[in-house]
Amino acid sequence: QVIPSSDPIMPSDSEQPKKVVAYEYSVGNTSYLTEGGPISEISAYHINSRATRVWLVREIIPNSTPLAVKDEYRVLKDVWFDSGAKLEMDISNDIFGRLKESDNKNGTTYETDARDYFMKFEHDEFVGMDGTTDVSFELPEGYRKASFTSSRQVVAIPAAQSQRHDPSTVDIHKSQGSGIAPSSSHIFKHHTRAHVRTVYAEVCRSIYELRDYATVVRALRDNVKALWYLHKAGYVHRDVSAGNCLWGIASEKGKLSDLEYARPYDELSIHDPLT
Repeated sequence: QVIPSSDPIMPSDSEQPKKVVAYEYSVGNTSYLTEGGPISEISAYHINSRATRVWLVREIIPNSTPLAVKDEYRVLKDVWFDSGAKLEMDISNDIFGRLKESDNKNGTTYETDARDYFMKFEHDEFVGMDGTTDVSFELPEGYRKASFTSSRQVVAIPAAQSQRHDPSTVDIHKSQGSGIAPSSSHIFKHHTRAHVRTVYAEVCRSIYELRDYATVVRALRDNVKALWYLHKAGYVHRDVSAGNCLWGIASEKGKLSDLEYARPYDELSIHDPLT
């Protein structure tokens, strides 16, 4: 969409209003219009990334002419998850369901209290294309998996067998008490990707964006509480980072985000995608 800008620096006598580029995203039966550039697009252009882009958006008023949007801001995340992964909202609902079961048994209020420290969802769904989920291409038949040798398994060549001697590397295995390790290969499994769009009800800031030290401490304290509730629900987050520790602007509470890698302790597997 190309829409007129309300930029106050435009000359009042300009015949052509300034134009800005905005993107329209459809999630379910609702359409949203982006405002400004992406909040985050870390590694979005890398060929092996999840192509994550996060936007500040507002809901488009249906059938409005000219195009109009509602006042409330939301956050929209467009990402390519590993195929077979659960939606973040489903994981969140399971966490709260487990806490509710614990409350019913023990008379606690964990489920109600925990909701303050996690993101609230308006939409979370796989993107459909022609009636099917939008997924990346499968590997063709007859493909060969790439094989790489771990740097920790590379055997240093003794000085007597090498024309060049680097004393900082020759005795690496001896210093670790492991002897000479046999060389072996790691086979990296290919994961297809599924296209997902998520809309969050509250606009938050990363702790990187906070300038008040007291607010940073409060945000970190609340995120520790969120991790405690995850533990009570039998979950591990698996992707805790400063970028996933947020501060809710309206609620003034720390929020733990990005639950897509979270797993129950008893369901962890070596085959899960690495975070």
